[in-house]
This record gives sequence, structure tokens and C-alpha cells, in this order.
Amino acid sequence: MNLVKLFTIPPFSQSTAWESLQQVSLTPLGFIQSFGPVVLLGFLGIPVFLKKMTLPRVFMILYFILSILFFISPVSTITHSTNTRFLSAITILSASILATDFLIHIPIANRKKQFLIIWAIVIALGLYLIPSFVSQYKRNANLALNNSYIYISKEAYQAFMETKKRTDMSDVILVTWPYEGSFPALTGRRGYMGNPDQTINPDYKGGQAYDFFDARVSDDAMHTFLTENGITYVLSFTVNTQIVKPFVVPVYQNAALTLYKVLP
Repeated sequence: MNLVKLFTIPPFSQSTAWESLQQVSLTPLGFIQSFGPVVLLGFLGIPVFLKKMTLPRVFMILYFILSILFFISPVSTITHSTNTRFLSAITILSASILATDFLIHIPIANRKKQFLIIWAIVIALGLYLIPSFVSQYKRNANLALNNSYIYISKEAYQAFMETKKRTDMSDVILVTWPYEGSFPALTGRRGYMGNPDQTINPDYKGGQAYDFFDARVSDDAMHTFLTENGITYVLSFTVNTQIVKPFVVPVYQNAALTLYKVLP
């Protein structure tokens, strides 16, 4: 019972909730595109591989087929069972063995023709993969400059460094979403919020922080929240004027972020 209770509290509860949302199902075409044409060649190699039927060979083929069927089916989504979401390396290894066996035993007596057919397959697979490579290159080349989760603008970074200069290790800074995670890493300063998996009572603290930045509570409640938690500075979006109160004084500002000092 103690173990069950342990996994109902942070950070384990957040990890469980995150994992439950990662269940995926793929179409057969999506599966082949994700794991490469070796899987398709593996299926073609099954009849050749079974010409020398043994128990280990039958077991390997059954494992190969069943693991893929479970993966491309909606079983993982319906049952929320993570073990069917991930494919073992043995599955891809089995596909490689079957594909190799298929290529080696192409039923052509003329070795020259066999060589040409193998090269034709290699070239066809290369052409098949080109669209995938182009798509990946375009996606990786896109810097997503408007996505603050993965890209920190020059102005935001300057505000981080200015905050570092104006504060010390004893200060606690309340940082606006979505910078609360990257701020401590880049500045070495303590933040009120951070990564949810590394924050005590993240739901409670996050709710308080969002109430503050959205001014959902009274001015007295906002001031009490800052003082009771030892927050000495607030780093917020410059466009967020809802937090401009008599007990927070702006000490630095740029186009992205504004640093406020909390008055007692």
C-alpha cells in the first residue's frame, strides 16, 4: 500500500500522467515509414526463411509479426499499456535477418542478374527514403522562433542576464511561463517554479503563480503570496500590465520581459 501511495504523489504522479498521454497507434504505412523499408523486406523474407523450418525460426517469425501487430494496433491506446507502445530491438533485428535472407536467396540462377536486382532494390529504397530525409531536414531547419519552449529570443536572454546581474543566490525569482524552466539553468538563480518533476507541490505552486500573473486574486492576496514565499523579484512579460502594483517596482525592462523588485 505504501508503494501505491508513493506513485500517487509528485513527481511520480506527473510522470504517470505524462506517460498515459504518450500511447500511440500507427497505420502499417506509418510504421514502415518510421522504421524503414527493412520491415517490408522482412515480411518478403518470411517464405524464404521458412523453407528450413525449425522451432526457433517459427518462434522468431511469430514474435516479429505479433510485436508489430500490437504496435500498429490501438491496443496501447485502449489499455494504456506502455509495453505495447515500445518495440524491442529484437523486432528490428528479426526484420533485418529476414530481409538479409530474402536478398541472399533471390531465386535467380544468373549471379549477374541477382547482383543487378539487389542494386535495383537498394536504389529503390534510397529513392523511397529521400522524401523522408527532405521532410526531416525541413523540420530540423525550422528554428520555430515563435516557440518559447524551445527558442529563447535575444531580448528574453538579455533580460535573463540582467536579472542575474541584479540578483544574488539568496534571491527567489518568480518567472513567468514558459521561461520558468530555462531561467534557473541559464542564470544559476533560484526560481519559485521550475520543472514540474523537480518542484515540490507543482500543481499548488503553479496555480498560485498563474493566479498572480493573471491577477485573478486581490492585490492583498498577491502581495501576501510574494512575501510568504520569500519572492524578492518577479520576471514577467512586458505586455502583462496586470501585475503592475504598488508593491512591485520595475527595475529593468525590454521589449520582451520586465524585472520587478518586490517591496516588503
